[in-house]
Amino acid sequence: MYGRRSGNNDYLPSIDGKMFVLPRNFAVADAATDKLIATDNYYRIQLKHSFNDNWRLIAQGAYVNGTWGGYMLNSDGDVPVSNDTLYRASNFEDWRSFIGTSQVFIDGKFNTGRKVEHKILFGFDYGHIWFNGQSGGTWGEQKVGLYLPHPQYYVDPDSLKHFQLSPLLEGEIGWAALYAEDHMKIAGKLVVTLAVRFEYAFSNRFDDGIPDEEYKTIYKEFTPRFGLTWLFSEDISAYALYDQTFYPQTGKNIQSIPFKPLTGYNMETGIKGCFFNKKLILGLSAFHIVKNNTLTSDPLHPGYQIQTGQVTSSGFDFDMTGNITRSLTVNANYEYADAKITKDSDPNMVGQRNFGTPDHCGNLWLKYNLPKGQFKNISFAMGYQYVGKRSAVVNWKAGEEIKSLPVYNLLDAALTWHNDKFNVGLNVYNITNSNYAAIGYFNTDINGWRYTPGEPVNFRLSFGVNLVRNKKNQ
Repeated sequence: MYGRRSGNNDYLPSIDGKMFVLPRNFAVADAATDKLIATDNYYRIQLKHSFNDNWRLIAQGAYVNGTWGGYMLNSDGDVPVSNDTLYRASNFEDWRSFIGTSQVFIDGKFNTGRKVEHKILFGFDYGHIWFNGQSGGTWGEQKVGLYLPHPQYYVDPDSLKHFQLSPLLEGEIGWAALYAEDHMKIAGKLVVTLAVRFEYAFSNRFDDGIPDEEYKTIYKEFTPRFGLTWLFSEDISAYALYDQTFYPQTGKNIQSIPFKPLTGYNMETGIKGCFFNKKLILGLSAFHIVKNNTLTSDPLHPGYQIQTGQVTSSGFDFDMTGNITRSLTVNANYEYADAKITKDSDPNMVGQRNFGTPDHCGNLWLKYNLPKGQFKNISFAMGYQYVGKRSAVVNWKAGEEIKSLPVYNLLDAALTWHNDKFNVGLNVYNITNSNYAAIGYFNTDINGWRYTPGEPVNFRLSFGVNLVRNKKNQ
């Protein structure tokens, strides 16, 4: 995979406190001064062996190596707009990463007595991530101004390269884990899931190829999983789940300090049902999730992340998918989430909504297939997306107003045609050409917004060919 970005409109500023004053295609940087290149190489292999109808072994491995970086100009969130001038930070990134993972597991089923059916899984999981790189920039230095009323984009690229780079950062994260699960179905009505994972994980940071003992950490963690499901019938069931989490985290912050592992737990309960001969599936669930050491994008420094203390999310979601009639299909979901910071090094942040998490979100997709006649291979679809308020405050201080990104609604549409051999599809997104902020934040230090506008009306045209012969035509 090869990807290249040339120019950007990331984190446009508000004007006199108002968003969407600048055109959404207003460029912060042009192609000559902003070049980000990413490459990745993927390798995967999977082996399966069935011992008999009840037991099998699966072994799989994957390896990825890649690069990411270049010289870039970004909107500097540390510096306010002054005299109609947006100040930008010149920065450089040069990162390489290597990721190797492998899993081996055996699963099977057997009965104990006449009323208890077991589905067993034993597995081993191994992973190793290694990365190194350098970065640097002029964040907060009030350089490379762009006059908003009449922007002049040309900047000598060589003039953007004179800043100090960080020392070479080199690190690794690795883990090896054993996993066991017993999925028991008792008397055809009660399903009990018991599982446990033991993980040995480590992280190292290197200084000129020598491990830095200050940053070397080793973790040994047990994470259990427990679930209950009651089958009212073949079509309706209720469930409850408790699941603990432990996951080593990689990434980088502006100080190049390694991140702590993600820990926490999830409690969930709900009910699911199939209707109309399993053509329509409905689900309703409630959840309570606690995450420690979560990562989020650093709004002041694009490309970096920050780690918070603890985030607790409670809420519920509803899902519906399937056929309402023979010709009409539906996919819909709605979620309410009350996500708050419950622990933080800054006590003022405790109780605040988690940055970037919407309180309400939902989507609806309806598709109608013409049932018969010469147009029977044509279908129409309409989609609706809703995203509610998202906390957008950084550097918040007690007594200051809480800011949220504005709510937005999007409409999409699609038209498709197919036969046994070919298919053609046209998707149109944001058909009302609505203005909205895809991401963004309000910096109280500069009393201004920085936001990245969402895509205007756009489309995708796709073609497909079925290379498999239809047996009835053979």
